[in-house]
Amino acid sequence: MIVEMRTYTLRPGTHPEYLKVYEAM
Repeated sequence: MIVEMRTYTLRPGTHPEYLKVYEAM
């Protein structure tokens, strides 16, 4: 799960909703 977050962090434009979950944590 942490690895997936790193991938999404590199592409915030691709999954903006995922960033919200990352910030919540």
